[in-house]
Parts: sequence; structure tokens; C-alpha cells
Amino acid sequence: MGGIGSTYACILQLAGGCEVSVIARSNLKQIQEKGLDFESSALGSKKGIKFAGGESIVALSRLYLEKESRGRGRARPLTA
Repeated sequence: MGGIGSTYACILQLAGGCEVSVIARSNLKQIQEKGLDFESSALGSKKGIKFAGGESIVALSRLYLEKESRGRGRARPLTA
């Protein structure tokens, strides 16, 4: 997760009223186990924020490629 995505995910999760899932590049396991720590001088601080779900970008790329190979012709990798 990047800085902007992490910030908005934490804000939405702390606000309540919705389920927040995240996509992480490399630290998904740590986020799932320990949550995220959020520190803001304007919004306060909270440690160990947990989310409804999460997925790694690698797993999502595999799912996309599998779907493409089964259906609509030639599979194309996701680009950043």
C-alpha cells in the first residue's frame, strides 16, 4: 500500500459504516496480522487498524491473467 491509499483506507475504516479492503504490493501479510498504524496531527493516532479484506497485487494479476486466458483471447499482464 502506498501512502495515499493507506491514509484513505485508515480514514474510511475509522469512520465506520463501510467495509474497507486493501490491495498491497509486498506487505499484505503484515497488514493482515498486525494492522496499520495511523498517525496524523490533524486526525489523531490509532494503532493496529484492521480491514475487512485484503489481497496482494501479485494474486490479483494472476486472477486477471487466468480470466483473460479462459475468455477473451490473449492474456495481457497488468501494468502499473
